[in-house]
Amino acid sequence: MAFGRRPQEVVATVVLTDPWRKQQCSEEFVDDLCDRVMDPAIDELDGIFGDAWGRDIEPSLILEGPGLAFRITLVEVTGWEIGEMAQRVSQVFNKHWEQEVDRLPPW
Repeated sequence: MAFGRRPQEVVATVVLTDPWRKQQCSEEFVDDLCDRVMDPAIDELDGIFGDAWGRDIEPSLILEGPGLAFRITLVEVTGWEIGEMAQRVSQVFNKHWEQEVDRLPPW
Protein backbone atom coordinates (compact mmCIF):
# COMPACT_ATOMS: atom_id res chain seq x y z
CA MET A 1 0.00 0.00 0.00
CA ALA A 2 1.45 3.35 -1.00
CA PHE A 3 1.92 6.01 1.66
CA GLY A 4 -0.93 8.48 1.91
CA ARG A 5 -3.62 6.53 0.10
CA ARG A 6 -6.55 4.66 1.55
CA PRO A 7 -6.28 0.89 1.75
CA GLN A 8 -7.91 -0.90 -1.15
CA GLU A 9 -10.97 -3.02 -0.33
CA VAL A 10 -12.42 -5.88 -2.31
CA VAL A 11 -15.26 -8.30 -1.66
CA ALA A 12 -14.18 -11.92 -1.99
CA THR A 13 -16.26 -15.07 -1.80
CA VAL A 14 -14.77 -18.34 -0.61
CA VAL A 15 -16.90 -21.37 -1.48
CA LEU A 16 -16.11 -24.65 0.26
CA THR A 17 -17.75 -27.73 -1.21
CA ASP A 18 -16.96 -31.21 -2.39
CA PRO A 19 -18.69 -32.08 -5.69
CA TRP A 20 -18.77 -35.75 -4.71
CA ARG A 21 -20.75 -35.17 -1.52
CA LYS A 22 -24.51 -35.09 -1.87
CA GLN A 23 -25.60 -35.76 1.71
CA GLN A 24 -28.50 -33.70 3.06
CA CYS A 25 -27.36 -32.28 6.41
CA SER A 26 -29.20 -30.55 9.22
CA GLU A 27 -28.83 -26.83 9.68
CA GLU A 28 -27.35 -27.48 13.15
CA PHE A 29 -24.65 -29.75 11.70
CA VAL A 30 -23.64 -27.26 9.00
CA ASP A 31 -23.77 -24.34 11.46
CA ASP A 32 -21.41 -26.23 13.78
CA LEU A 33 -19.15 -27.05 10.81
CA CYS A 34 -19.14 -23.34 9.92
CA ASP A 35 -17.95 -22.42 13.42
CA ARG A 36 -15.26 -25.11 13.34
CA VAL A 37 -13.94 -23.77 10.03
CA MET A 38 -14.44 -20.02 10.39
CA ASP A 39 -13.15 -19.42 13.92
CA PRO A 40 -9.69 -21.03 13.50
CA ALA A 41 -9.37 -19.62 9.96
CA ILE A 42 -9.96 -16.08 11.24
CA ASP A 43 -7.51 -16.64 14.10
CA GLU A 44 -4.85 -17.85 11.65
CA LEU A 45 -5.47 -14.93 9.29
CA ASP A 46 -5.26 -12.47 12.21
CA GLY A 47 -1.82 -13.96 12.90
CA ILE A 48 -0.75 -13.48 9.28
CA PHE A 49 -2.21 -10.04 8.51
CA GLY A 50 -3.04 -8.49 11.89
CA ASP A 51 -6.62 -7.89 12.93
CA ALA A 52 -7.56 -5.32 10.25
CA TRP A 53 -7.43 -7.61 7.18
CA GLY A 54 -11.15 -8.21 6.79
CA ARG A 55 -14.58 -7.14 7.85
CA ASP A 56 -18.21 -8.06 7.21
CA ILE A 57 -17.60 -11.81 7.10
CA GLU A 58 -20.94 -13.31 6.10
CA PRO A 59 -21.21 -17.11 6.15
CA SER A 60 -23.81 -18.97 4.11
CA LEU A 61 -24.73 -22.55 4.89
CA ILE A 62 -25.23 -25.10 2.12
CA LEU A 63 -27.18 -28.02 3.59
CA GLU A 64 -26.72 -30.42 0.69
CA GLY A 65 -23.18 -31.67 0.55
CA PRO A 66 -22.56 -30.00 3.05
CA GLY A 67 -20.90 -26.80 1.93
CA LEU A 68 -20.10 -23.32 3.13
CA ALA A 69 -19.65 -19.94 1.46
CA PHE A 70 -18.07 -16.89 3.05
CA ARG A 71 -18.48 -13.37 1.69
CA ILE A 72 -15.61 -11.31 3.06
CA THR A 73 -14.62 -7.68 2.58
CA LEU A 74 -10.82 -7.77 2.42
CA VAL A 75 -8.92 -4.66 3.44
CA GLU A 76 -5.43 -4.21 2.00
CA VAL A 77 -2.68 -4.60 4.60
CA THR A 78 0.76 -2.98 4.33
CA GLY A 79 3.19 -5.35 2.64
CA TRP A 80 0.48 -7.38 0.88
CA GLU A 81 -1.19 -6.94 -2.50
CA ILE A 82 -4.95 -7.43 -2.32
CA GLY A 83 -4.80 -10.33 -4.80
CA GLU A 84 -2.18 -12.10 -2.67
CA MET A 85 -4.38 -11.57 0.36
CA ALA A 86 -7.40 -13.07 -1.38
CA GLN A 87 -5.35 -16.10 -2.38
CA ARG A 88 -4.05 -16.61 1.17
CA VAL A 89 -7.55 -16.21 2.66
CA SER A 90 -8.86 -18.88 0.29
CA GLN A 91 -5.96 -21.23 1.16
CA VAL A 92 -6.51 -20.83 4.91
CA PHE A 93 -10.27 -21.38 4.73
CA ASN A 94 -9.77 -24.42 2.48
CA LYS A 95 -7.20 -25.87 4.89
CA HIS A 96 -9.60 -25.63 7.83
CA TRP A 97 -12.45 -27.00 5.69
CA GLU A 98 -10.38 -30.06 4.81
CA GLN A 99 -9.54 -30.60 8.49
CA GLU A 100 -13.15 -30.38 9.65
CA VAL A 101 -15.50 -31.58 6.89
CA ASP A 102 -15.20 -35.26 7.81
CA ARG A 103 -15.27 -34.80 11.57
CA LEU A 104 -18.47 -35.30 13.48
CA PRO A 105 -19.41 -32.42 15.77
CA PRO A 106 -18.52 -32.92 19.44
CA TRP A 107 -22.13 -33.19 20.66
